[in-house]
Amino acid sequence: MGQQPSGLKNLAVAAAGALPFVPRGDTLPTRTLTVDDLAIDPVNVAAYANVTGLRFDNAVPLTYPFALTFPTVMQ
Repeated sequence: MGQQPSGLKNLAVAAAGALPFVPRGDTLPTRTLTVDDLAIDPVNVAAYANVTGLRFDNAVPLTYPFALTFPTVMQ
């Protein structure tokens, strides 16, 4: 996978899955997803830290990697 999937599309699919008439499987998925060469943009990290109120200095905020990979996790 070369880039992150669409977060909006994933949220729509997740919301549709919460509807009672949408069929669900009985097992958890077994696939593995990866995103190669995912860059961390310091400007984006600074904006994230500003919005969340977390500190950003020599290391990214602890929750930033989770937010960065959220679209892939939701796929």
